[in-house]
Amino acid sequence: MVWAITKNIKVSVEVQFQQQHTDYSAQKFAYAYRIHIENHGEHTVQLLNRIWIIKDTHAPHKAVTGEGVVGEQPILQSGESYSYSSWCPIESPMGNMKGLYTFQDLESKKTFKVRVPEFQFCPPYLKN
Repeated sequence: MVWAITKNIKVSVEVQFQQQHTDYSAQKFAYAYRIHIENHGEHTVQLLNRIWIIKDTHAPHKAVTGEGVVGEQPILQSGESYSYSSWCPIESPMGNMKGLYTFQDLESKKTFKVRVPEFQFCPPYLKN
């Protein structure tokens, strides 16, 4: 698991190789990831949008942007958390992903960026 704290928002990530959804002959490797977000600040915040930077060893990096996460724009009061799962296909066995969330402080109406730490894609058979 990797994690980072930005502006009192903690983002943790766990990754799992998805062998059952991987097609070795087509060079399509699937990874599931679970994100856990915790609001350690004093104000209520809302996750508005995201940007992902995805890299693998066989393709140039790509950026993916969109509103919210998994179709939601969660609101987190002080002390609350939110978790979701998603997945990412890449063209080589190894790669990585990182990103930014844009949050809004619902009291001040100011937006701010929260870092999603870089996490690695590596199947178990390539790990030492």
